[in-house]
Amino acid sequence: MRPLRTFGQNGCPNCLLFSECGGHPLPLIYRIGCANSAASVLGNTDDMHPNLEERFWELWRDTGGLADHSVSSLRPIETSGLPRYIPVLQNWHLWPAKPLALDVVSIPLFKVIGKLPGGGYGVRFPNGATLRRKFGLKEDTRIILRGVDHDPSIETFWAKHSCPGVLDALAALDLDVTIPNFSFFTCVTGFQIVRNRKRTLLCAERLAACRT
Repeated sequence: MRPLRTFGQNGCPNCLLFSECGGHPLPLIYRIGCANSAASVLGNTDDMHPNLEERFWELWRDTGGLADHSVSSLRPIETSGLPRYIPVLQNWHLWPAKPLALDVVSIPLFKVIGKLPGGGYGVRFPNGATLRRKFGLKEDTRIILRGVDHDPSIETFWAKHSCPGVLDALAALDLDVTIPNFSFFTCVTGFQIVRNRKRTLLCAERLAACRT
């Protein structure tokens, strides 16, 4: 008799999402299924766990499902002319006497977009020129916004980036953006890993769509 196919309750090869996940890297969890793993913390409802059925399907719908990872055309960053080393400006606390003589810099994405002083969530600068002045840069300095960051900022971005006008305002700055990274761990179910991979792809797709 063919083993019953479940969502991680009786071994990775019998999981309905096995082809997308590939199975847990730890042999024991691969054999018993990630839904039975003692490392899966049921109290953390931010992670997908099939034994928390209501939350599991809420997170499943949040990405439009986990079975399809296809996305529309993406826009790669133009790499010609980039130096081997790109300085990262972590903040605007430095006030140089004259604009920094830098042709290319990287700035954390979440210095540019996040919670606004007056409430709400959005882009903190009306245009690229204002942003360059704030960081003491030349008018023609190329800026690459670095999306890699800590989980709280990235999770807030995921929750808020679809609000009306948020990504359009970011695109209006006419800057390059590297996509936010959603973490991969071995202490969560494979469903959470697949969801984070899907969220990374969706962010890339949606950011690219705003630049077309």
